[in-house]
Amino acid sequence: KEGMAGFEKYALRCAVLRSLGISRECARKIFIAGNCKVDRFLMLIDLNARQEALETAFREMEATAVQLHSLNLKSLSISLSDNRTWIKETCERRVPDIVCQCLVSTVIDQLFDPLQSIALTILYGDGVRDRLIPDWCNEYGLIGSQWENPTFIIIRSETGRRFYVPAFAP
Repeated sequence: KEGMAGFEKYALRCAVLRSLGISRECARKIFIAGNCKVDRFLMLIDLNARQEALETAFREMEATAVQLHSLNLKSLSISLSDNRTWIKETCERRVPDIVCQCLVSTVIDQLFDPLQSIALTILYGDGVRDRLIPDWCNEYGLIGSQWENPTFIIIRSETGRRFYVPAFAP
């Protein structure tokens, strides 16, 4: 699991946190929501460092009318809503990883303006691991069956702010 110590990427990760508008206090709360596991926190930062590339991939899929099922992906989307409790409860029902549920709740509370509507998209299936974020999965040794039932959550606001959260539990 190369890169797990994280020191070689320290400056880049700090830049990612700044670009996402994540304060030191907010980062601390996200770290705590992730069960204070350094590896999980670094994986979360590294996944969000890929936001631009992932958004480009999503736009290309949309432009070419690629069907999600052809990529071995399934999707559940909750359109823009200001009912954050309902969004969090939906995530809890659909995502079995309790740490991921805590991360989603914390990210919603800490990073998103409470006066703005937010949307949640849950992508799941082997295509998350094999087609959507294979470089990130390879970097962290999440290849093959080492990440069962891969789930990828996109939280975004009406202003376009977004944050990605992976779920690890089957």
